[in-house]
Amino acid sequence: NTTNQYILPASRGINGQVMQIDVFGNVNWEDPNTIFTDTDNQQIDNFNFNTTTNVLTLEMENDGQAPQTVDLSTLNPQKSVVHVTLSADQVTTGTGTTKVAFDTPTFNIGGNFNTTTDVFTAPADGVYRVNAQITINASTSTGNFDIRVRVDGSQERITAFDHSGNGVITRQITSLLELTAGQTIDIAFQRAAGVTVNASTSRSYFDIEQL
Repeated sequence: NTTNQYILPASRGINGQVMQIDVFGNVNWEDPNTIFTDTDNQQIDNFNFNTTTNVLTLEMENDGQAPQTVDLSTLNPQKSVVHVTLSADQVTTGTGTTKVAFDTPTFNIGGNFNTTTDVFTAPADGVYRVNAQITINASTSTGNFDIRVRVDGSQERITAFDHSGNGVITRQITSLLELTAGQTIDIAFQRAAGVTVNASTSRSYFDIEQL
């Protein structure tokens, strides 16, 4: 059958060569490295993670492809977490509502707490856990003393009790808030008379956690 003939090479090949056949039935000895172009031996040209953009880049040697990138910013984004106290006792006079001068962060992960304005700014839409406590030095004043969480300067949560006129006054508040990016949180208190907020870090503090 002349249509299925194979024309073999006139001589033997050398060690390591393989036979290759073309469409005309011609058989030749060839170096396998010129036949098989498997890319298993390629090296990685670029494997980089950008900590600013959270983008992972992978580029292979001589693959003819543009660098491949993956945005990992939504996989495990950094959450804002703050613990802040007072740098000194806060003295007030008369009645009224006053923002607590929380100005000394123990940590301010994300940098969203402003120690000049004593205000936290939400970095993204979401739910935030707020926990705050103030301790007022012993007061003989009676009447209502409270602690309140304010969002954009307006009261959002409050804990309020009357004071007996004997001993220190402690007010504590914990809550979850759903915020949009850019909204602010601060802690304020209302008093029945001039008082002093104790700056002890175990007595007066403000925590914020982005969930």
